[in-house]
Amino acid sequence: MTDRKNKIKKIWYFLTLLPAVLSAVFMMFMVNSLAIEGKQLGELEQKIHTYKIENKQLKYQSAQLGAISTLSKRANDLGLKPAVVSFVDIATPKLASSN
Repeated sequence: MTDRKNKIKKIWYFLTLLPAVLSAVFMMFMVNSLAIEGKQLGELEQKIHTYKIENKQLKYQSAQLGAISTLSKRANDLGLKPAVVSFVDIATPKLASSN
């Protein structure tokens, strides 16, 4: 009879410990998954922060390069001159003379 009781006790312990062990393994799996996702999220947030800073710098550079003073200086450096516009007075045509 004691042999049967020992078997029942062993089965009882096994059935009691099995869910606890499975729960612990599952919990470790979930904690590991969350840690990996948290690390990836942190890396993505860092990239976003870096891109935002880079975007601000590029906007500043674009504003500097597009400023009239910068464009005027660059045009002078390249040897460009302001356009000279002349208009023809239609009221008094002087293209052909009648003399």
